[in-house]
Amino acid sequence: MHQAARLGLHRTCWELADALFDFQEFRRYGEDSIAVHQVGLHAARTEEDWAAAAVMLHNLAMAHFELGDSVQAIGYGEDARRGFRAVDPPDRYGEAATLATLADVHVALGRYLTAIDHARRSLAIHGELRDDAGTAEGHDILARAYLGLGHYEAALDNAAKALDIRRRTHDQPGVAETLLTVAQVHRRQGNVHGAVSHALEALAIRQELADMHGAAQALTELARMNAALGLRDLAQQDAEQALRTYRALGARHGEARALTTLGMLMCEATRFAEAFTYCGQSLRLHRETSDRHGEAEALAQIGIVHWRLGRYREAREHLLRALEIRREIGDQHGEAHDLEHLSVVMRRLDRHQEAFILGLEALDLWHRLGARSGMAGTLGSLARTYSRLGLPEEAERAARQALGIRESGGDWYGLGVGMDTLAAVLRRAGRPEEALERELEALRILGEVGDRHSEAVGLVHLAAIHLDLGRAGEALATGGAPSTSPPSSAPPASRPTPCTAWPARPN
Repeated sequence: MHQAARLGLHRTCWELADALFDFQEFRRYGEDSIAVHQVGLHAARTEEDWAAAAVMLHNLAMAHFELGDSVQAIGYGEDARRGFRAVDPPDRYGEAATLATLADVHVALGRYLTAIDHARRSLAIHGELRDDAGTAEGHDILARAYLGLGHYEAALDNAAKALDIRRRTHDQPGVAETLLTVAQVHRRQGNVHGAVSHALEALAIRQELADMHGAAQALTELARMNAALGLRDLAQQDAEQALRTYRALGARHGEARALTTLGMLMCEATRFAEAFTYCGQSLRLHRETSDRHGEAEALAQIGIVHWRLGRYREAREHLLRALEIRREIGDQHGEAHDLEHLSVVMRRLDRHQEAFILGLEALDLWHRLGARSGMAGTLGSLARTYSRLGLPEEAERAARQALGIRESGGDWYGLGVGMDTLAAVLRRAGRPEEALERELEALRILGEVGDRHSEAVGLVHLAAIHLDLGRAGEALATGGAPSTSPPSSAPPASRPTPCTAWPARPN
């Protein structure tokens, strides 16, 4: 390449760069490919071949985006778009492709409305050109942008259009991409069973195509889904494999997301020092790549680790910073999660009125989003707040509503948390016998799922119930008992089909 440049073979330079771009599409891009395209861009400009220069600029935008440099990606993308429009005649296909790339970058940055605008303009041009591949890509980007905004029906509608075109045209890489988008929508909605099915199909296609980056994306999503199903060991294996792949490829966006996922898993396993390490690394990467959505997620997870450690003021600070970003970028799903977690933290700080208001805000958002698992989690949290406010009837009603949602959806993990919540409400209402029955069932489920934190909290509640019943000896034995969660690598035979998103755990 450099030899061709030295010899003045400028056309050969940019043609070699473009060929390299196509070859590396499955294997992703590195600093070398950027250097090659810079040479190609210089050669095209030297020859005043502005059409070739626009192609090089677009390729550079995509390569920088893959390496996590979104600011540079947008700069090159905008230059490419102007280049495609300036050539005679204007290159409509090139303009549409660049608009789609820019939309992709804005989705990653959490600028969902800008992404939707770019994707619609790209889609309009591809429609005029009767370009099926571009039309499918536009619908897939719209699906991901609407997912970020929590508009699940619009996301599924656009994903279905993309999937239909891609299956009809036998576009297997595209099929895998859209399947993963559908899986993410299902996970957000609480339908983890459907999410896993789509993610596994996407993973199989990407492994067959030797698409390492795409396989890592699917593994990251599967890690989160398996964690929601209580399959913690499998979730950790998936996340660690994804992290190794992302690092080998130099894919910083993916690396940051995998690190956040591992931080979540370590928090669930009460390995808090490791959780802080993973989340701290993730936060740094998200900030370096200007990924606002990822930054908010990492900040929220750090807040949750502080909450688990009883550091409620630090938890509140991180969750408020996350909430500010979520509202800025329009991430309603993340906003609802942060409001719910803030409600729990405020309750722990004995600020029950504030906890109640935050809980109602979260519940309203979940209703608007149609996310039943989110509603169940917030109802459980509100049940505990009602109980602290001395409203036992309202507390029991909210707890039973939450439990009903968990049971109807087959949410095995959430069922344990919901049972524990109902037991706590019944105990505070002066009904320890009923509370004992519910708490024992909660501990059985939580033990099978492997949530050591929630199981430990349940054991404390069980000891308190024994004291209420005048059984000091059993209370002492329970209070000193270790959490005995077995490793969960497969669901018990008696377990119903689980269907829940990654749940919040109000205590």
